[in-house]
Amino acid sequence: MSTVDPSGVQNDVLNTIFGSLRHKSEAVRKQAAEDLADHVARTVAEMSSEAVSKLWNDHINRRLFELIHSNNTHEQLGGITAIDSLLEVEGDETIEAKRNLFRLYNYVKYLLP
Repeated sequence: MSTVDPSGVQNDVLNTIFGSLRHKSEAVRKQAAEDLADHVARTVAEMSSEAVSKLWNDHINRRLFELIHSNNTHEQLGGITAIDSLLEVEGDETIEAKRNLFRLYNYVKYLLP
């Protein structure tokens, strides 16, 4: 009997979502941002705080950083759209959540003149 590695499945889902956030079409990026927010809301509710921290640090923050610091405007817009959707995800007011909020603020601040 084979078992499915949840982190591998999650990584595949996130690869697909972040690939769509790099798309030139605004509609595709917007849908991907909504998918990311839905995925985070669903998976975070089922995870321990340590696993949530690992998800943000190993998978989400790094990829958002890459989008925001891209040389392509449509990829930067994908990062901003994703951050906007993630800010609407309801969750606990934990220290980790506040750290993520500050980190997202710094990502967006990079793009401001």
